[in-house]
Amino acid sequence: MKYLPLLLLIGLVSCKNETPKTVAEKQVSIEYESAFDSINSLIKAKPDNALLYNYRATLRENDKDFESAIGDLNRAIEVDSLNDQWYIRKANLLFDLERFKESKDVLDNAIFIVPGSVPLMLRKSEIYLFTGDLQQCLNWANAALNFDVYSAQAYYLKGMAHKYGRDTVKAVTSFQTAVEQDINHYEAYMQLANLYAIEKHDLAPSYYQNALRIKPKSIEAYYGKGLHFQNIGRSDLALNDYKAILEINDKYPEAYYNMGYVKLIQLQEVDTATVLFNKAYSLDGTYFDALYMIGYCQELKNEIQQAKKTYKTVLENVPTHLLAAKGLSRVE
Repeated sequence: MKYLPLLLLIGLVSCKNETPKTVAEKQVSIEYESAFDSINSLIKAKPDNALLYNYRATLRENDKDFESAIGDLNRAIEVDSLNDQWYIRKANLLFDLERFKESKDVLDNAIFIVPGSVPLMLRKSEIYLFTGDLQQCLNWANAALNFDVYSAQAYYLKGMAHKYGRDTVKAVTSFQTAVEQDINHYEAYMQLANLYAIEKHDLAPSYYQNALRIKPKSIEAYYGKGLHFQNIGRSDLALNDYKAILEINDKYPEAYYNMGYVKLIQLQEVDTATVLFNKAYSLDGTYFDALYMIGYCQELKNEIQQAKKTYKTVLENVPTHLLAAKGLSRVE
């Protein structure tokens, strides 16, 4: 199949004095056998365009040719050494390949070449967070704030470091500052919501709602809000949130399971709960907590032989399932 290069890429290699009509005519007249043929021809015409190497790196990464992708990013850096995005992209690729030291080395080198780059500092902070060096995560987040005091992401990263360091008060303060700087920082709202939900605090739903304002179809936010309402005994509100999840994805087993739990434990609707647990288990055959709850419903309905069989099936697959073991001891 012929591959027609993107107008954007044609524009990148076109002379500044060419009219849009001329560029369009070139686009129509040039065809290539593959995306690689296209980009290689463009690079040959304009070997000093870093964007082209970055584009070819994407093609190679999609083809799982990671070493060649890294080579193209190196070429982009050679051509345009002051663009921090090439270093970040290379560091990200190395990080994804679990070559963590190399990823850090790329960023360390880049900081000297592009001093004062907030994106580089933030990426260093993120990598230290992911690798568990919380102090370095804080150090680089603070370094970024020295250059950009309004960086919401820097405050978010500080919040994550404090959270993992078990300093909830500082974590909440940092996340709150993050959303003050960026009212659309979804991750910070989710962290605030989850932390307040742990404490069963009245503020939790409002933070989940802010997260949903940003991502209206966030299953994560609906699930967290539903679980919060479930934990404080607001069955009606919990069920509403779980139903909202199913409107987004009607094959989400955890929503059926939690609805079943609310129906059984809080509303004593055993038959309805049984249907919901069966639905969860039918969607995920490894969801043995749901299978256990099916057995528990059978036990409550005095279906002793069925319950015994169900509990045994759970234990055959999860020998350490304590509730199933206790259930089996009750019905034997």
